[in-house]
Amino acid sequence: MCLKRKIDNITEIKIKQTKNDITKMLNTDREKDILYNYEIIRQEGNYNMLDPRAREQTGCMKKEYNYIIENYTKLISKYPNIKGRASKYSTNKKSTKISKLMALQGNKKCKEVVSKKLDVSKSDLCKNCKKNFFT
Repeated sequence: MCLKRKIDNITEIKIKQTKNDITKMLNTDREKDILYNYEIIRQEGNYNMLDPRAREQTGCMKKEYNYIIENYTKLISKYPNIKGRASKYSTNKKSTKISKLMALQGNKKCKEVVSKKLDVSKSDLCKNCKKNFFT
């Protein structure tokens, strides 16, 4: 009888530990996702990060957003690859926009450049296209 109670206690403790581990893991993943979204919006530079519209763009709750703002330095050092990932995302997003513009309205030379490259930047375009699309 005593052995069964001991086994039940050990099982209960293990279940609690597993639940705690899973909760920590989920919280860590959520924290990374929120920080990543925050960093993308921050790098785009369209909003002051204290502006409520910036929070809306990240898709997180007010409490989570405030936590990111208050602990930004600590979180960035905890997840050092977030800045690089967000920067890469922003670069790809800009490249896609340029490619779409060129495919629809660019001159023949620029359309050829865009069709041959994956990462397109403003510097790949002729003066005329730069003037038409980026002023």
